[in-house]
Amino acid sequence: MLASFPYLYEDEIVYSAMARYHNRSGNIDFKDTTRDLYGDARPYIISDLTSGLEILQKQLKCFAEIDMNDWLDNHTLFHYYTNFTNEAVKNKVKKEMLGNERNGNLHSLTGQIASSVMEPLYFRFCVQCL
Repeated sequence: MLASFPYLYEDEIVYSAMARYHNRSGNIDFKDTTRDLYGDARPYIISDLTSGLEILQKQLKCFAEIDMNDWLDNHTLFHYYTNFTNEAVKNKVKKEMLGNERNGNLHSLTGQIASSVMEPLYFRFCVQCL
């Protein structure tokens, strides 16, 4: 059971709050953090298209009432990757992000695997915006 979880800042993605939880929890291994957050040791947590959000919601229910639509709209990159797709793709991506599927389908659904554009290895930020 979780003893605490960081409050999500405005425009912060869920993955960032998970990283802050990892730092504050004292966990050395990321598998311990995924076990804390999801109840099992996932092989990894996807930074840009975080999945298993409904499981995370259940784990965090004692800390906050979480509106999944708010999380998808304001704390994930869901719209960034689905803005130019049709409704069927949006619904499928949403279902996979909320659910506990771990089949790696999210990146292929959003066209990232077929893209020749190289994604940066690390998150970037605008110094002027800070």
